[in-house]
Amino acid sequence: LRDGIDCGISCYNFTALTAPDVKFNVSSWTEYEVGDLADLSSCGTLNKPNFRYELVQDVNTTGTCFTIAADNVTLDGRGYRIIGDGAGTDYGIVAIGRLNITLNNISISNFSNGIRFEGTNRSLIINNILLNNSNEGLLLLRSTNNTIRNNNMSENGIGIKLNSGPGNNIIDNNSIMSNI
Repeated sequence: LRDGIDCGISCYNFTALTAPDVKFNVSSWTEYEVGDLADLSSCGTLNKPNFRYELVQDVNTTGTCFTIAADNVTLDGRGYRIIGDGAGTDYGIVAIGRLNITLNNISISNFSNGIRFEGTNRSLIINNILLNNSNEGLLLLRSTNNTIRNNNMSENGIGIKLNSGPGNNIIDNNSIMSNI
């Protein structure tokens, strides 16, 4: 991935590296990821650092769907949906005290909060749909240096809520409409 997006043939895939230390000669820099991949077909805790998770189908749940419990985690929805039951205090995705989380291409609906970041910094939320979440589509508590880009947030209690933080969050090119 480059900047949270699959970069196809313009990136190299080093899957056969076995050395404990790997050195790269880099002429320019962007946000690349190095890590393993896991397919997801159900909710759970994402607790492996430097890991990329991909949804392989829509997921329905009656509680919080994904808890991110490690740093340097990517969750790529691949266009699939995370759907709650519309009851209780739950989250589509929650991350507390994390660094470098990427959430992209996920549709999240019918939770209390679609995405809740608390003390989660230097992360990317891009190309997601946050729909019909009773409180907030996206809630950032004490979270800084995050980029929120190209998301569609509608029919939530509040589209985006930023609370109790020094900020430095970039909110760019999002569609936020018809929230209560």
